[in-house]
Amino acid sequence: MNTELGKAVQEAETKLRNAMLDSDLNALSALLADDLVFTNHLGQLLTKRDDLSAHESGRLDIESINISENSIKVLGNTAVVTARVQICGTYDGNPTNGDFRFTRIWASQDNSLQVKAAHSCTVT
Repeated sequence: MNTELGKAVQEAETKLRNAMLDSDLNALSALLADDLVFTNHLGQLLTKRDDLSAHESGRLDIESINISENSIKVLGNTAVVTARVQICGTYDGNPTNGDFRFTRIWASQDNSLQVKAAHSCTVT
């Protein structure tokens, strides 16, 4: 395993978590690939623009993200992250609290890491 890339991905995951909590559009824009494909827990396909717009408009307000499980598997210049997280917040003014599993694919290109694809589901 490329431990250097694994450490970089772990740092990027922390930056992503903080950017989501702060609705930091600059950080989110840098961490999410322009061609991001995100399948959310409702089965909807979202783009980077969709994600940034939800933060920018205030429709998405995340109060807390608590990680209970986290794994990183490095595959060449990419890494697959699986995580179980408990999220508290609102979307369009409605509570969106829950226990979720996320899978993210990070790609290393030109000395930067970005999320290229992601998927989430609820844990029952």
